[in-house]
Formats: sequence, structure tokens, C-alpha cells
Amino acid sequence: YIYGNITIQATVYSAGAYTITTRLRYCTSDIPNAVGDADSCSGTITAKPGFLLPPNIAVYDSTGYELDPGIEYTYTLSADRKTATFLKDEVNDDLIIEVIATPKIYNVTVNIYNGSYNSDPTIDPSEDLNLFLYPASGFQLPESIDIQVGGRTLTAGIDYQYERNTGEVN
Repeated sequence: YIYGNITIQATVYSAGAYTITTRLRYCTSDIPNAVGDADSCSGTITAKPGFLLPPNIAVYDSTGYELDPGIEYTYTLSADRKTATFLKDEVNDDLIIEVIATPKIYNVTVNIYNGSYNSDPTIDPSEDLNLFLYPASGFQLPESIDIQVGGRTLTAGIDYQYERNTGEVN
């Protein structure tokens, strides 16, 4: 028999681990897929070749709340944007970490004298470079052309195709 007010006090804690889900596109990470209650979660994110990491990422808890960067977690991007570190202190909920790397953009420079070309001045590594060279009035296109990528001279017929009659370069 109980006569009077009763107060029950309990501290709830998680004895298990919280799930860490990484949704990565064009990059990899060594972020663990689970951490214990109040443990920190950290890891390195690495862009795949030809891609760069974004300036910001998205981190959500189990309710869909987006955590504040710099306040609730840190994401430190390297100067070359190829790697980054992630750190979340005292994890107390499941997390979803989303990182989408972007293609590295390369500049395209065409040096054509007495002629013109139709090309975008930039290209990403997931695209093929296709352009046309046009001779100026009274001129004709040369028998061959030279193409360099990153200081390396490409081989006609193997690394690229050039059609003098149409001016097409692939």
C-alpha cells in the first residue's frame, strides 16, 4: 500500500550504437557506420579521380533535422579540395552524411590562326571533347593538328580523331 506522492527519477541512456549512414557520390570515406552513445564520429572523405569535394556537406539526424556546420559538426576541406575531414563530437542520434563531389573542370584553349572554332572554354572529365575548326575565308585547315593535355602531346588516331575535310576534332 502506498500513501502519498511518489517521485520516480531515471536517467535514460543508449547502451547500443548509433547508425552513421554515408550517402556519397563520386567520393569515398572511412567514416564508421556506427558509434557508441556520446562517442565522437570522425573520418576522412576523399574525392575520386577527376572530382573535387564540395565546399559544404549536409548532415541530418534521424528526424531529418539538418545539423549546423561549424556548430554541431566540422567539415574541414583541404586546399586542393581532394580530401576533407569530418568530426561530430558526442553523437546522440543516428546520422546521415551526404557528400556529392563535382567534376573537376578543365580549361580548353584552342590556338588557331586564320580560323575559328566552336568549343566551350571548359570541360569536365566525364565528357568527351568534341569541336569543329573552321578556316578563315581564303584559308584551309592543316593536314594535322597537335593536342596537348596536361603537358603531354596526344597521338592522332589513338588519343583523338581529326577530320580535315570537316574540321571535326574528337
